Amino acid sequence: YYIVGSDQIWNPNITCGMRKAYFGAFPNRRKEKVISYAASFGGASLPPRYDQEFSRLIKHVDAVSVREEAAVPYVKRFYEGEVVSVLDPVFFLGRDSWQKLERLPKKERYILVYITEPNLSLNDYVKKLSEKTGFEVVEIRSGGLSTKAGFPLDSTAGPAEFLGYVHRAKYVVTNSFHAVAFSIIFRKRFLAFAHSNLSARLMNILQIHGLEDRICKESEIGDIDAYVDWEQVEQKTAEAVEQSAAFLLKHISG
Repeated sequence: YYIVGSDQIWNPNITCGMRKAYFGAFPNRRKEKVISYAASFGGASLPPRYDQEFSRLIKHVDAVSVREEAAVPYVKRFYEGEVVSVLDPVFFLGRDSWQKLERLPKKERYILVYITEPNLSLNDYVKKLSEKTGFEVVEIRSGGLSTKAGFPLDSTAGPAEFLGYVHRAKYVVTNSFHAVAFSIIFRKRFLAFAHSNLSARLMNILQIHGLEDRICKESEIGDIDAYVDWEQVEQKTAEAVEQSAAFLLKHISG
């Protein structure tokens, strides 16, 4: 069995075209089944120019799950079987497991900024939040991308440092799906600024956890200090994990 996923394996802008391997579209005499787990386009669909290629490649997948609920109708246009949405796999591990992998920074009182797309409203908000709280700003870089807002930048942070920075932050301000995901896991005060064309992934994860008020669109800025019932949030996580695990177990059991 081959399990392909997750994240944006079906986003040709990320993978430099539609990659056959991410659909299990390769010959192997021992291959019995291909399962997609939490595969994502980044948004709700692909541009029309990819429809024909996607229609051909998705036929190689025997069990289909996607990460965003909004993407289900698009996939169903080309796939005859069941298509379900499941939770990003980072939620299969709890805080304790991620803490074993993290590398904590020496700083303790800071606002963490991590972006996947430049956003001037985010920059302005962070500056005001820093002035209001007295907390310094720390930015970590996504690839070669940064806010260019003059925030102190740690350009050397890898995955372990990323986890540590999120865990120790007083506030997290981001438009990154996984920064939001780990803010939820670590119970952080955070706001998610909408992405210009990939906000389906942010809205989906926030809706699953009942945290829709964390999203910021244009001039609609939420209250980063608003009360969050984390016990209720984690109950929603547990329910979504159970449903997602059921999909995997169903398709790998015999």
